[in-house]
Amino acid sequence: MLFPYNIFRKDITISIFSIQGKTLITSSAWRNDRGAAKGGVGILLGNKTSKDLKSVRSHTSGILVVNFHGNPATSILVIYSPTNVSDEDTIESFYDSLRRAIESIPAHNVMMVIGDFNARIGKSDTKFAFHETTNRNGSHLLDLICEKNLFISNLKFQKRAGKKWTLIWTPLEINANLIIS
Repeated sequence: MLFPYNIFRKDITISIFSIQGKTLITSSAWRNDRGAAKGGVGILLGNKTSKDLKSVRSHTSGILVVNFHGNPATSILVIYSPTNVSDEDTIESFYDSLRRAIESIPAHNVMMVIGDFNARIGKSDTKFAFHETTNRNGSHLLDLICEKNLFISNLKFQKRAGKKWTLIWTPLEINANLIIS
């Protein structure tokens, strides 16, 4: 069984672990001055996918670039965006870094950007929205996908009511909340 990992380091280090025949690739997290974990992302690869792994690099603490052999080659950017309550400079810096990471991928590669965007896209911005309104991170994400000619695949398909929920975790309780009513 695989449990959530927490590796705290001051530098950005890529670690590769073999766990029950799978490959876990992580970039390290660290603790800020308040003791909260910051940064760090990871991806778990199956056996076949691991064999096609070409390279891994940490673009920033919240952006991991994983490249795979293939025809065409595939590049996956694994990201963790600052939360919506982060200051504007932090969010803009993250999205500037994400733009540079996207621009570093060869045009002929299949590219996927996956992870936690901490964004909400509202009904006024997409046909199959989960949320009523778009939050600040959602606006930054929409600007990026328009600029880079990308799309949010999760919003291309209508979800049935039983799939419209998200998990919210706090140290005191776990709640499953409906995304839309």
